[in-house]
Amino acid sequence: MSTPALSFTPLSAPVIEEFAEARNFVADLAERLANGRRLTQSEADLAVLQTLVEHEDVQHANFDAWVALGVAFGDALAASIPGLEWRLVTDQSGTSAALQFRSMPISIAAPTMLWKRVERGERMDLAFMAQEIRMLLEEAALDSEGA
Repeated sequence: MSTPALSFTPLSAPVIEEFAEARNFVADLAERLANGRRLTQSEADLAVLQTLVEHEDVQHANFDAWVALGVAFGDALAASIPGLEWRLVTDQSGTSAALQFRSMPISIAAPTMLWKRVERGERMDLAFMAQEIRMLLEEAALDSEGA
């Protein structure tokens, strides 16, 4: 039985708007809960986001707040790992925003990645998660070059 292929398309206008709202929400959180630190959509955001995910007020946040944090985490990943780009990904489960690596059929569901860990009660080390993702993507790139 074969796995259905992934389909990647540019982000739609409504998703771009949702992401802008998510980024504003997280920027406001950082201003209030991380001593006024600002997000720059860079790898440096990992430290700010780590402060937020460890904050007691955030740990009890709802799904939408965690998705917004996941968007900011995805932005930090895309800024620090060449070849990652926000796209709409369609598979057998539906369509959602995720990061695509190069033009490969690899997606990273950053918006829900953090929430899933919250549901499982896992502690999050965002810098470690980013490092692990980078290593997996580098391996995939090497595998595709050798194929």
